[in-house]
Amino acid sequence: MAPWSLRVLLAHNSLYYPSYGGGDISNRLLMEALAARGHAVRVVARVEHFGEAAHARLVAELVARGIGAPDGPAVEFHLHGVDVRILTCDAGLRAYFAAQIDAFDPEIILTSTDDTAHLMLETALRAPRARVIYLVRATIALPFGPDSSVPSAFLTQALRQADGVVAVREYVAQ
Repeated sequence: MAPWSLRVLLAHNSLYYPSYGGGDISNRLLMEALAARGHAVRVVARVEHFGEAAHARLVAELVARGIGAPDGPAVEFHLHGVDVRILTCDAGLRAYFAAQIDAFDPEIILTSTDDTAHLMLETALRAPRARVIYLVRATIALPFGPDSSVPSAFLTQALRQADGVVAVREYVAQ
C-alpha cells in the first residue's frame, strides 16, 4: 500500500460477485479501479437469501470460476486486488458490517441507492472517522423527489448526514 493510499470500504447490500445488475457491476468496476491505483479496498456484501444453501451455492460458483473461498459465516476472497466479504449464513448484516468497519478502519465508506432501506448507510454514518460518500444511481431509489418509490423523511435525513453525494449520470444529477 502506497503512503498516500486510502482505505475504502464499500457497503454493498446485494451480491458483489458474480455480479449481474448494472449497479453491482458498476460498484465492482469502481472498487477494482481503486485497488489498481494502490488503495486498500474492502467490500462488504450479502447474498439474496441467507442460509446454508445460499452459502453452498456461492462457494460452488466461486470454485467453478477458479476462486477459492473458506467456510464461515461469510465467504471471503480476493478479486482483482479487492478484499471481498460476502455474508451468507447470518442475517445480521448491520452487525457484520459494523464489525468490518471496526476491523478495517476505513477512511472512506461508499454506500449507494442499491441499499434502498439505507441499512448500511445508517451503520456507516456511525463510523468514528470515515467519510461517507453516497452513490446515486437511480432517482426511483431515493427517499425523496418526484421519482421516489419509497418517500421517507427519516431516510432523507439520514442521507443528509453523508459527507458527499455523487450522481453517476447527468440525468440523475439533474
